[in-house]
Amino acid sequence: MGFLKNNISWIAPTGAIIAVGFMVSTMPNGISGVLQNQTPEPRVDAAPSDLDQLSATVVAALAEPVTAAAPMPDSVTRNAPVDLLEIAPRPESAPEPVALAAAPAPQVDTEAAAAFFNAAQDKLAVANACGEDLKALAAQARIHFPAGAAAGEEAGFNAARLIGIVAKDCPGFAVRVEGHSDASGDPVSNQRLSEQRAKAVITRLGASGIDTTQFFAVGYGDKRPSGLTGPESSAYYDRRVEFSIVERVQQASFSAQPKPWGSDRNVAACARDLAQQAQQMRQFYAPGTITVPVGELRAVYDLAASVTRCDGARLRLVGQHENQPGTREGPATGRLRALAMMNSLVAAGYPGDRILIGAPSRSVDVPGQPGLPNSRIDFQIIVD
Repeated sequence: MGFLKNNISWIAPTGAIIAVGFMVSTMPNGISGVLQNQTPEPRVDAAPSDLDQLSATVVAALAEPVTAAAPMPDSVTRNAPVDLLEIAPRPESAPEPVALAAAPAPQVDTEAAAAFFNAAQDKLAVANACGEDLKALAAQARIHFPAGAAAGEEAGFNAARLIGIVAKDCPGFAVRVEGHSDASGDPVSNQRLSEQRAKAVITRLGASGIDTTQFFAVGYGDKRPSGLTGPESSAYYDRRVEFSIVERVQQASFSAQPKPWGSDRNVAACARDLAQQAQQMRQFYAPGTITVPVGELRAVYDLAASVTRCDGARLRLVGQHENQPGTREGPATGRLRALAMMNSLVAAGYPGDRILIGAPSRSVDVPGQPGLPNSRIDFQIIVD
């Protein structure tokens, strides 16, 4: 009976359906007899069968109150629906936003930038002044040749050597050596002779110790007469070599410049002594002149000799000019004074690569002594 009580919820309907089907099946004419309201034939009472007992049991069970079904064993609950919310992977919490510190603004060293700009400006100014010096020297240099000869006269070679010395410190310029001939003779031969004259000048300059890497030769034959007149015949002035300065096309270069004395802690003691000596020296000129007698240059020669014995030191010649009316001086006068002084030192045997030249574009008084004339050369010691 315990089984029936526990499962009455499904056994009772099932039993009722079976009982009804059995009763219908036992009627005469089946279900049609019932529909036709036929009276069933009387039955003979018989001993209760097993089916009757089962029906009575079902009816009795239906009469009892229905109790709640007992819970299913734990072993069955394992197949129960699972709450997916409990086993679904929980989303990871979003990472907290990281505050990125702003990159520091680049610090500009204004002093270094200004120094670089000033150095570039100084370099361009020096290059321009150097080119002007070369052009001024080239305009005055000329070498003449005897008829039919490729060896020039000695008179013009000093000026040509000075061009070579200055050109060494002017890497942005080249020197074109232009050979010419007079109109006599065959034009083809004259062309060839003019080239030979230009090349012979370059060869002779190189033999005298001048760096000729910036020189190149061109022959014009008899196509460009000089147009000069003088005590000699016109043909004499046509047989010549002249010089032209050509500015090279090159990329801007701001290489390190020689450092003035005192900018390096490791400056040799000799350079320190030379700097003090140079600061006290002045070479004065008569107004409008660019040369002085050799006898007045003894102190300059001694200073140049000391510079050659001091490793890393170079001598700078700073040509100055007067701006007073009537002196006929200007910036070009100062540069020519420095060039002429350099030429004198090189001619005396001092190495040209240890000498630098320069000149300001304005008249500069002697520091602390404004009464002294500005027609002079100042001296500086430069340490590489």
